[in-house]
Amino acid sequence: MESAYPMVTIGEICEINPRKTEVAHLDKSLTVSFLPMADIGENAMYINPVRVEQLAAVESNSYNYCKDGDVLVAKVTPCLENGKGGIARNLENGIGFATSEVYVLRPNDLILPEFLYLTAGTSRFREWAAPQMTGTGGLQRVPKSVMASWQIPLPSMEAQMAIVEEIEGYQRVLDGARAVVEGWRPRIAVDPSWPTARLGDVCEVSAGNPAPQAAEHFEDGEYPFIRTSDVGAVHLSVKFSGAADRVNQKAVDKLRLRLWPTGTILFPKSGASTFLNHRVLLGRPGYVSSHLACIVPSDEKAIPEFVYYLLCEVDARDITPDQAYPSLRLTEIANLQIPLPPMEVQCAIVEELEGERLLMGANRELMERMASRIAGAVGRAWGSGAG
Repeated sequence: MESAYPMVTIGEICEINPRKTEVAHLDKSLTVSFLPMADIGENAMYINPVRVEQLAAVESNSYNYCKDGDVLVAKVTPCLENGKGGIARNLENGIGFATSEVYVLRPNDLILPEFLYLTAGTSRFREWAAPQMTGTGGLQRVPKSVMASWQIPLPSMEAQMAIVEEIEGYQRVLDGARAVVEGWRPRIAVDPSWPTARLGDVCEVSAGNPAPQAAEHFEDGEYPFIRTSDVGAVHLSVKFSGAADRVNQKAVDKLRLRLWPTGTILFPKSGASTFLNHRVLLGRPGYVSSHLACIVPSDEKAIPEFVYYLLCEVDARDITPDQAYPSLRLTEIANLQIPLPPMEVQCAIVEELEGERLLMGANRELMERMASRIAGAVGRAWGSGAG
């Protein structure tokens, strides 16, 4: 179904990457906001700056100039696909300089910044722009001409305000739920009277297997083969059972892969997943990469969920403080000292944390529902039900 509103291109209703000459006359010691890509959120309507620089330090670089009310849209992979962008606001002295890997869109008086963001920053745009990106590998970018030619519906200002008001209501709920989810971490209040134990004395600590290389090992596979990338995708996800790849029985027999049981805790030994303290508890048997330590608690001494929550609090950087990205040995993991209260105490702690985790699941579901409603409201401007 076609949109009931006239269609216009971004180039018709926006200035793309406004010129820095607008601020050339200002005192070079003036403080302005600095917006590197790391400080630009994903799928959030507004960008609230956290860094400040003197104008002299940023004006002469390749950074893109922006001011309050401008819309920023990432142009480079994978930031574009991840929804990096938003409306700049609360900039220091109303001025900002952003990474060159975003487009700065300055709307004219025909379109609200919020409506522009909702149409230029949608998955619809990303899907349309992806085949037209230039560059190689992980550094593909959306050309400026492609950005300028993207067509969006242009309702009246009154209709735009109604759509934005509806969506902002959903966005507030989504942002609140996201803050709860991102702020939650399992915490165990350790009683000093509890005995401690070496992890390797109450758990088996071993490595997984090298990943199968031949494509035939994954044909019609039914057994999950879990890599560090799978662990990183499900930080704080208990009962994990999914994986990107599945190996078949032929690979298991030929490579002598070990099947790790339900309740095994996966602890990355190297790479970014270690640095980010990602941990996973298997919810079904699976085969595991050699880059992961496999920790199997003794049924008589420790509850898997209790050990899992304990290990979520272990910072790998404390084990190898001199390494930017820790690379751990199995012996270093096995030598970790953990508190070990009686089994009934472990059970009570797990029950409480599991209750909190279920609440986090409800918040994630709420986020998904609000995101769906936002997509539906945006999609109606195009004459469809999704954005």
